[in-house]
Amino acid sequence: MTDLGIDHDARLPYYEQLKQLIVREIARDSLEPGHLMPSEAEMCARYEVSRTVVR
Repeated sequence: MTDLGIDHDARLPYYEQLKQLIVREIARDSLEPGHLMPSEAEMCARYEVSRTVVR
């Protein structure tokens, strides 16, 4: 996994990589309390993963 997104060659499952990215964004205050998460479609496009991974 990179800071920019999902590493499609990594052994870590995509859903775990996505979870770590979201946690990192929360820690950096990119996602603040009370704000909405990006939509499913936005997350799929941003991280280049399927809806199954995002769900």
